Amino acid sequence: MKKWFVGILLILIAGFVICIYLIIPSHLIITRTIPVLATQEGTYRVLSNQAKWMRWWRNAAGQPSEKASSLMYNGYTFRLTKHQQNFIGVEITKGDFKLNSIIHVLNFRYDSTLVIWKSDSMYTGMDPISRLFSFSKAVKISEGMQGALKNFKPFVDSPENVYNGSIYKASTRDTFLLSARFTSVSYPATAEIYGYFDAVKKEIIRQKGIPISSPLLDVQKLKADSFETQVAIPTNIKLKDAGITFYRRMEPGNFMAVEVRGGTNTVDDAIKQLHLYILDYGKVQMAKGFQILETDRTQEPDTLKWLTKIYIPVVE
Repeated sequence: MKKWFVGILLILIAGFVICIYLIIPSHLIITRTIPVLATQEGTYRVLSNQAKWMRWWRNAAGQPSEKASSLMYNGYTFRLTKHQQNFIGVEITKGDFKLNSIIHVLNFRYDSTLVIWKSDSMYTGMDPISRLFSFSKAVKISEGMQGALKNFKPFVDSPENVYNGSIYKASTRDTFLLSARFTSVSYPATAEIYGYFDAVKKEIIRQKGIPISSPLLDVQKLKADSFETQVAIPTNIKLKDAGITFYRRMEPGNFMAVEVRGGTNTVDDAIKQLHLYILDYGKVQMAKGFQILETDRTQEPDTLKWLTKIYIPVVE
């Protein structure tokens, strides 16, 4: 009986070892994929920005990471190492163990992207025990990669997270404008901008017109380290050129727009993000965009409360 038992045990052990060698190869490559509802360019920008990882990364317990330089999952640390066009390098470490991986961002459809996260080849060892331990590591790393992608998807599916604001389609009804233009060696101060607004408003009233909505602003940086600023106020009737002011008509059309609260830097970033949105989605800009200053900045000292709408005319 003992010989039969030992023989059966040896056969079972041998079978188990053979299964290990058949199921767990000497080298493993971990691959995880997920489709997202964002453009290839927008998805890449989010993934290549380590600071944004903090906003969507969660560990196995669903908790955010304390710092962007050490994103944790299942005891492993994930860290961005490099990024080039359409791929991002991620180093995965735990103690002395290190495994490099790459996230590829591939165009899936017009407004969809396929994210593929693939590790380097991972050596599992020659003996069965080493292979089992290595396979256990691979499972935990795979769970971390898949968990990260599952958290990333709803984040990047929202354009507000990709472009730092809610971008929407808009149109205009106010077509009569009285405008003025000036240049300055530095970005125009609030007092200077509103000085021109006051001059335009006085001329509108002098010509028996009525300002009918919030003032418009466009600031362009010129090549010679100077700025050209154009201000305008919508009116109820067509007016004439007079002094520093001139009449302009805004053609009704399609606009991409975004609303932001904040000072000049916040507005400039929103303009940049709106331009990126237009490029990402293949829209054609027809003319210069403009800001609509919904808050009287001379009366509100707190820049965080300034509400600005940004409009850019496009062809669908």
